[in-house]
Amino acid sequence: MSFTYSSGQSPLSRYKIQRGIGVGGFGEVYFALSDSGKEVALKCIQRHLEVELRGASQCLNLKHANLVSLFDICQSEDEQSWVVMEYVSGPNMRQRLDESPGGLVREDAIRWIKGMSKGVRHLHQSGVIHRDLKPANVFDDLGTIKVGDYGLSKCISASDRLGHTDSVGTVHYMAPEVGNGEYGPGVDIYAVGVIFYELLTGELPFDGETKNEILMKHLTAEPQLDSLAGPERVVVERCLQKDPKSRYPSMQHLLDALESITSGVDSDAVVIAEYVHTTDSLPPRADELGSQGYPLSDGVASRRMMKSDRSHSSKGDPSESAKLLVAGVIVLGLFFNPILFSIVLMIAALCYLPYFLITKIFSSAFSDTSVMISAVSSDGVPIHYPVNSSNWRKALRINLDRRKTGELAKEWIQDSTGVIPAATVFGLITFSLQVESMPVNSFNIAPYAWVVTMITIAAIGLHAVGKRWAGSEEGELNRRLFLGASGMIFGLLAFFVDQFLMLDWQGGATRDVDATVLPEMMYSDNVPNVLAFVSHFAILFFSLRWWKLVDPIRTNRVSLWMLLVAVVVEWLIHQSLPIRQPAGMLFAGGAVLVTQITSKWFNQQTRDGMISDYTKNQSEAWG
Repeated sequence: MSFTYSSGQSPLSRYKIQRGIGVGGFGEVYFALSDSGKEVALKCIQRHLEVELRGASQCLNLKHANLVSLFDICQSEDEQSWVVMEYVSGPNMRQRLDESPGGLVREDAIRWIKGMSKGVRHLHQSGVIHRDLKPANVFDDLGTIKVGDYGLSKCISASDRLGHTDSVGTVHYMAPEVGNGEYGPGVDIYAVGVIFYELLTGELPFDGETKNEILMKHLTAEPQLDSLAGPERVVVERCLQKDPKSRYPSMQHLLDALESITSGVDSDAVVIAEYVHTTDSLPPRADELGSQGYPLSDGVASRRMMKSDRSHSSKGDPSESAKLLVAGVIVLGLFFNPILFSIVLMIAALCYLPYFLITKIFSSAFSDTSVMISAVSSDGVPIHYPVNSSNWRKALRINLDRRKTGELAKEWIQDSTGVIPAATVFGLITFSLQVESMPVNSFNIAPYAWVVTMITIAAIGLHAVGKRWAGSEEGELNRRLFLGASGMIFGLLAFFVDQFLMLDWQGGATRDVDATVLPEMMYSDNVPNVLAFVSHFAILFFSLRWWKLVDPIRTNRVSLWMLLVAVVVEWLIHQSLPIRQPAGMLFAGGAVLVTQITSKWFNQQTRDGMISDYTKNQSEAWG
C-alpha cells in the first residue's frame, strides 16, 4: 500500500506522521502524534473534497461512546484539507471478519452490531445519516465498538435531500432506494442488516462478480436466510426489506429487537411477534425461493416475466370477484325496489370490505411466491434467477416513478394524439352495424357523435392521471374517490354535449328491469336531467379500476375482460339511473378499448431494456 507521506513528516503543523493506516475512496489515513504527544488519526482528503468536508463538519461536535470523535478540520500550508480525529488502536470489523471466514460467534456478532447500532442511533438523533456503513468503518476500541468515517454523512432535512442526489457509498451495503437519490434513516438500517448477516455467516447476502449483478440483487432478490437462527433471521429479514417503510421505523426499534435476542425472551416468541407485526411486508421464505440462483449479468433482463405475470394474475383477482358479488346483490335489490339502490350499495360495500381484508392478508402471506426468470449471462451461459414477482414489478415502478413532469407531459401528448382517430373509427364501426336498420340522418348520427366525443374526453383524461399513477400500485381507495369526483365533472360535460346535439330521448331511457318509478328530482318524463348524468357517471367511474387501462406494465395491451366488466357495470347502473342506450354501453366499452389501444404498453423487450438501463444508471451513479 503506497502513501503520499512517510514516517516523520509533518504536512500539517503540530502533527508528526508515524505511519500510514489505510487508503480509501476519499484519501489516505495516517497515525500521527501531536507536539504534546496525543495520538490522533489524520485523514488527508484527496478526492470528493466537498462531500467529505460537509460530512465531517456536520459531525464535528458529536460526542458518543460509540462514535469515533472528530477533533478538527484543518488546512496545511499547501492548502491540503485534513480531518483530525480520534485514533483507535483496536481492529476494525473487516479485520475480524477476515480472521473468521465463517462468521463470528453469535455473542460477538451481536456485540459488534449492538455497539454499531447505538452509534448510528446517536447520529440519527442528531439529524445525520451515515450512508457509508461497512465493516471497515467500525472499530473495536478496547471492547467499545465505535463507528467512524463520516465522509458520506448527510443531514436529514427536506432541502438537503432534494438538493443532493449523488449516489455514493459501498455497493454491497447500499439500500435499493439509494440509486433513486432517496436518503433516509432506512439506508443505514438496511446496511446494518447486511453487516449483521455478514457477521453471522461470513458471507454477504447479495454478491456478484460485477456491480450490475450486485445492484440487481439488491433491487429484486430476496436474501437466503436458511443458515440464520430464528430471532437473528427475523432481525436481518426486517432490515433487508426492499421498501424502507417495511424496515424498522428507527434505529431504536432495531436496538430493541437486538436486546430481545439477549434478554432471555423465548426465541420462538420473538419470531412469532415479529412475523405477526410484519405480515404484510414479509418476502417469501427461503424455502419458497428454491435453489440459489445467479444474478443477471450487466443488466441482461428476463425472458419469462410476461408468463410469470400472467400466472400470477390467473390465481384470481379478489377485487374483480368482489365486483361480481356486488353486482349480483344490486341486481337482486333492483327486482324489489330501485329506491333501495343506495342502501343496496352500502350493504354490498359492507360485504366487500371484510372479503377484501381477508383475501389481502392471505394473498400477501402466501400467494406472492417467487418466480424463476431465465436469462443469459455476459459470457453467453444460460442462467436462472429466482426473484419475487412483486419486487420485479417494483423495479419497473421505480423506473416509472423517476420520470419528470416534462417527460410525463410528452408521453401524455403522444398517447392522446391517437385518441381522436381511434374513437372516430370505433364510432364509425358501431354506426355501420346499424345503418341497414335505420335511415342515415342527423338524429340517428347524433348519439354516435356523443359516444365519440365522450370517449375522447374520457381517454385523454385517463391518460393524464395514468401517467402520474404508473409509478405506484398503492392507494386504490384514493384513486376510486378521485375518479368518482372526476366522474361528476364528466357527467356534467356529458349532459351539456347531450343538450348541444339535441338527442332524441323517445324510448332512449328504457330499462330492462323496469319495476319502479324513477326519482322525480332526476327525471322528467323519463328524460334525465343534469343531476342524473352526474350521479350516473360518478358511480361508473368509481366502480371500475380505470387506471389499469393505462398501466404500462399491464399483462396484456388490451383486456377483453375489462371491456366486458365495463359494459356490464354500465348496464347495471342504467337499471337504476338510466341514460340513453345503447350509447351508454357503447361509451363504456369504447372508452375501455380506445384507452388501452392508445396508451403506452411495455412489451417484454421494452421491460428488459428498462431494467438494463436502470441497472446501468445505478452502476454509473455508484461509480
